[in-house]
Amino acid sequence: MAKDVLKVLRSAVANAERGDQRVDADTLVVRRAMVDGGPVLKRIRPATFGRAFRVLHRTCHVTLVLEAVEGAGP
Repeated sequence: MAKDVLKVLRSAVANAERGDQRVDADTLVVRRAMVDGGPVLKRIRPATFGRAFRVLHRTCHVTLVLEAVEGAGP
């Protein structure tokens, strides 16, 4: 899960650098981080004697809100 959050964070920083406002990456801080439940993929797993078991593949939405702060550099 940490690799996925890091990927989202890098994407958010890249979007801020190349967006309309052109924010410097050194001044960005994470203002808010949220994880919501996403759609559930419903699948069927075959079992013996003609039975079937339901498998639920749960997903989530990761949201990071970045904000540029003056003097927040290293």
